[in-house]
This record gives sequence, C-alpha cells and structure tokens, in this order.
Amino acid sequence: FTSALLLRCVERGTLDLDTPILRYSSAIPEPGATVRHVFTHTSEGTPGRMYRYNGDRYGALTAVVEACSGSSIRELFRDMLDRAAMQDSVPGHDLEENVDAISLFDEVTLRRYRQTLARITKPYKLDSRGRVVGSAYPPKGINASAGLVSTAHDLALYDQSLASHLFISSASQE
Repeated sequence: FTSALLLRCVERGTLDLDTPILRYSSAIPEPGATVRHVFTHTSEGTPGRMYRYNGDRYGALTAVVEACSGSSIRELFRDMLDRAAMQDSVPGHDLEENVDAISLFDEVTLRRYRQTLARITKPYKLDSRGRVVGSAYPPKGINASAGLVSTAHDLALYDQSLASHLFISSASQE
C-alpha cells in the first residue's frame, strides 16, 4: 500500500525518491540515506549497499507519504480500500480508542469497520504448554509499515487493483 502511495507521488511530481530521508524524518540516522534507500530496504549501514528488511525503518516513510500527498496515511489507506472495494479491511485496529481516527469517518463507515474487526480472525499464539491462546494485535496505530487489518479475500482484491493499475500506472509499477 505504501509503495503504491509513494509511486503515485512520484507520478504527480510531488516526490523525488532520491531526496534525503532526513528531510522528512530523523528516524533514519545514516548520512546519505534517501527515500529510495528506505523504500527498497537498503538504508542500513552504507546506504544502497545491502538489502535488509526492517519494518520499523519502513515506518519512517509515513512522514514522506503524508508530506507528498497532503493527507494522513490513514486517510490515504481508507481511500485505497474504498477504491478497491475492500469492504473487509480496516485502516487501523485502534478505532475504538483513537478519537482523531474516529473523526475521519462517517458513522456508516465506522460501523462497518467495527463489525469487520469484531468478526475477523484474532491474533493468537502458543503458550508455554503448546496451547493456542489469544494474543494482542501488534502495537496500535497505523503507519507506512503496519496497522492495516485485512482478509485474504480483500488482499486478492488489492492484487487485482494493482494488476489493473487502479492506483499507479503500469510504467510506475514496472
């Protein structure tokens, strides 16, 4: 989702991937690290030298997406979910406690999100005895790397949306 948003900004001319990431976030301390380095998971150590997946670092792209689009990441994800008809996905599982998030949605949409969160599979883990027990969702909130809640069916809809170039052009996707 974040990569499509970043590439949409590139298409619109509001983002250059070779801009230093420090322009947007101090979370990536490496001198010379660019948005492209964080985007491609090559920002650690000497930027551009090696690939190392790190979701926490990818989260720094939240500030980039918000700056180049002029909207919050939650609003942008909501719009993507709507455009792709992903009715069983929610832009963040923190809607019950986050007053700022609640204010972004009309009552019908909030009700749908709450119903989705109530019925989808909950996280689980194995306890010390090997039994399956309920687990907490990852940290609450939403950013460029985490927080979107979805179903396998809706992710298939997202895949179809990417294949039909609903969000970005075929050239950008390539």
